[in-house]
Amino acid sequence: MRLVTMVTPGLWTPLVVMHWWAASMTTHSVRISRRILDRYLLDAAVTQIDLPGGAPRQITNYEDNVAFVRWSPAGFLVFGKAKGGDENTQFFWMKEDGTGVRELTADPKVRHNFGELSQDGKTIYYASNKRNPQFFDLYSMDAETGKETLIYQHDGNNNFAAVNDSGSKFVVSRDGTELSLDNNLYLIDARNKTETLLTPHTGAAQFGGVNFVADGIVFAHN
Repeated sequence: MRLVTMVTPGLWTPLVVMHWWAASMTTHSVRISRRILDRYLLDAAVTQIDLPGGAPRQITNYEDNVAFVRWSPAGFLVFGKAKGGDENTQFFWMKEDGTGVRELTADPKVRHNFGELSQDGKTIYYASNKRNPQFFDLYSMDAETGKETLIYQHDGNNNFAAVNDSGSKFVVSRDGTELSLDNNLYLIDARNKTETLLTPHTGAAQFGGVNFVADGIVFAHN
């Protein structure tokens, strides 16, 4: 089980968990209240629990697998699913109670690889092969309106790895072209699109788990 949004000490913050089965949860916050919601994927559906002691309540019901779900501090959920196993994930918006579902993307020929939400939860960052089926560019989207903006174009297999709080810089993960299980991380300036290689290396290596911190960027590698 992978916790993708932690409870912040001192705040009553919902938890968002992504996995393919239900599991018991613990929290590191001592100020969690009975109104806190714990959301996870159960049998590829979005399920909601009121903590403490609430019963699971499934709030989506699709024949297709739900690929991810994220809670936005702006007060809604964003989730993704493909149709018929084609892996071309589309994004959807819904209210916290599971109602009001609407499409944010609606192009079944295009694959959308979710990256993350902005700190305020109003912007979705992701990769898409909309421009060319062979390549993935990076986009941002207004999570309320679905308005899409191309923020980085490159003829390669790019994925969104991280973004700073202001959205002025982000990190791209780009697969290598000569070796398998190999990638590089690049720091991109959102204003002038300049890129800085963060992971020079020889041989195959994988880098991930990227986060912006107060004094730089942290990531993991094998």
